Amino acid sequence: MSKTHSLSCAIIAGISGLLASSAIASSLDITNECHNNFTDNLEDCDENYGPGDTQNPNPNADPLLLQGCTDGAQNGLDACLDGAGIPGLETEWRDYLANLAACESHSSPILKQACINGALTVYKSRLKDLPRVIGNNCNNTPLPLNSSEIESLKSTSTPSGFAPITANTTTSFTSGISVNPGGTYDTGLEPCLKDAIAIAIHTTTNGNVAKAFSADTNLTNGTLLNYSPVTSDLIHTKSVTIVVTYYDHDSIPVFVEYADMEIEDSPIAGDWNRDLVANYFDVYDYLATYAAGLPRADLNQDGNINFFDVDLFMAEYSGS
Repeated sequence: MSKTHSLSCAIIAGISGLLASSAIASSLDITNECHNNFTDNLEDCDENYGPGDTQNPNPNADPLLLQGCTDGAQNGLDACLDGAGIPGLETEWRDYLANLAACESHSSPILKQACINGALTVYKSRLKDLPRVIGNNCNNTPLPLNSSEIESLKSTSTPSGFAPITANTTTSFTSGISVNPGGTYDTGLEPCLKDAIAIAIHTTTNGNVAKAFSADTNLTNGTLLNYSPVTSDLIHTKSVTIVVTYYDHDSIPVFVEYADMEIEDSPIAGDWNRDLVANYFDVYDYLATYAAGLPRADLNQDGNINFFDVDLFMAEYSGS
């Protein structure tokens, strides 16, 4: 698509999804066609509104437009699956996102990985029994794990074991099958793999949210992805979990790679929402985090969220 691609992708994706679903017969055909439309639309969103790369930065990069476009791609997927008229088919992806979102409640890395494994297992089990029509799939391909860490995002400098991110900048990374601890990837080791979808999970005052933000349909050189969050989405969370789900040629999920990354505090005292300005919006946003009882509001890290934490924030804000 051209760079004139706009937020009308929500409508285009929905229409193309419905047309595609009307032309295919089986549940697996529908799942595969809807999936392909979805990944193509996600890639188009990144091409039009993502950051580009160091050699070719995108002058039209805009996190808000990128989010609007990926939301449109999600609406297109929903329309495609809903239009199939097959009971239950439209819920598999939504349930997968909901199950991944629930994993964000686990502070223990072991429990979080177990939860992600469980979400993948449920998602896979609901789709794997559909009749195989393409044949180039991972049904009989042995893989060592259901999930593994994204090597390129690992770090020894943080408790989580992953490099921190900054709320208002893009994090570019490579995922895939790690060949060695240096973070070299070769998805060609698994020729049954077709593409990958990247999902970001974080906490809000309305609960945990899991949303797809990017995709890669060419895995020959590893999976190259950009995470460009909207700063306001991350106000109430301490961390973001990235989950990259890999699919075979029948669009059946095979395995995931993940990273649980802390979000760096603003360098400006009192800047709670990390927009690089300390003002009354930060007071409002902190109190919203506090009222929701979210872990980020526990400034003294004593395991309790109370007026002592409010005092600490106000002292920091007053000194800004």
